[in-house]
Amino acid sequence: MLKHLLAYTPKLAYRNRDGFLYGILFPLALALIYLAVFSGPINSNSFDPIHVAMIFEGSQEEIQLAEDSFSSIALIGEVDSSENLIPKESNDTEPLIIYLPVESLEEGQTASEDYNLTGTVLINNENNAFDITMDIAPSKVNDMGTTVLHTILSSFTTISRGANIATQQAGPNPLVIQQITDTIQEDQEAHFFASEQTTTQTSNISIYIYAALSYVCIFFMSTSAMWITENEASTSPQALRKVVSPVSKAKLFLANFITGTIPSLLVVYTILGIYIAADMPIGQEYGRLFLLLTLGTLVGLSLGTAMASLLKSRPNTLVAIGIALPLVFGASSGMMNASLKFFINENMAWFNKINPVSLINDGLYYLNNYPSFEQYNQNIFILFIMFIILMITTIVGLRRDRYASL
Repeated sequence: MLKHLLAYTPKLAYRNRDGFLYGILFPLALALIYLAVFSGPINSNSFDPIHVAMIFEGSQEEIQLAEDSFSSIALIGEVDSSENLIPKESNDTEPLIIYLPVESLEEGQTASEDYNLTGTVLINNENNAFDITMDIAPSKVNDMGTTVLHTILSSFTTISRGANIATQQAGPNPLVIQQITDTIQEDQEAHFFASEQTTTQTSNISIYIYAALSYVCIFFMSTSAMWITENEASTSPQALRKVVSPVSKAKLFLANFITGTIPSLLVVYTILGIYIAADMPIGQEYGRLFLLLTLGTLVGLSLGTAMASLLKSRPNTLVAIGIALPLVFGASSGMMNASLKFFINENMAWFNKINPVSLINDGLYYLNNYPSFEQYNQNIFILFIMFIILMITTIVGLRRDRYASL
């Protein structure tokens, strides 16, 4: 009987053309939209200059040495009539940084707010230490320019300390700029993250990519909820015929789960393949990627079945909840606004600890940015426990209801 169910259940699903096409085309369309929006910034080899306020500290000679060294990648700027920071003098090399000289951190913070600067950079060259401190403007903490600035300064410090700065001529140095530009590109592909001081924070681009891919896994929640309603006599004449048949609910559910899981996973794997082919920054740990996305998809499907088996609501109600809940999960994971993820992590950290989209999102982040797999394995374990609990909930809720009459 199970073999027969496995053969004809996909045919029933295919006859529901609207639901079948929606379950395939919507996640693919969403993935392609995010690909079109973010593939440019990720794969671009050019960078717009970063605008900052800058303070130099040290003796006159030390400050002059720092300014001369820094001129290889940065130009002094001035504020024009439109309150935009523009280079005071131009040269043949595109600068990576345009900076407004200021005397104090307070002045730099004021300038950052007035002229929309990324922040203030303090360069202390006392005893030729060339120590760099970043003070990022609050509105720019999660901006992509912050990541680029962090990478520029880190690379430049390394390059400068390894060179004979004292004999370096003032003026643009194409070799240094090329080295730093290559480093920025490598860092973006590897997904390094900028921060104020030493705390790492993901960039907006990585949050959007990971959250969109994670959302697709949970998207199928509304589809799996229908696997339960199709076996409840009170929902439709077709379900009534199934209930009075000699086939158990367990077999009917198992057939639906198997035949519905396979196309859901194929859609997720197709999107993953598209992202890999487009050089999206999701890493090369393909085995762990497949494991994470497979488990995430199973959690999304079981979440839908558990919801339907507990609520016993009408199909339209379950579909509405199955569409809305993944969107809430996706929004709190930063899919629409990266700042919302940071807000929830700071004020309601517990929510994203049980949010499956956030768990998958963070799993992708851990996989591609942490030196070990400890945090990734922790999220895999949590998702696995969630899947087991949701499946047990579904099985308990599948107990045959008693009806006064059929």
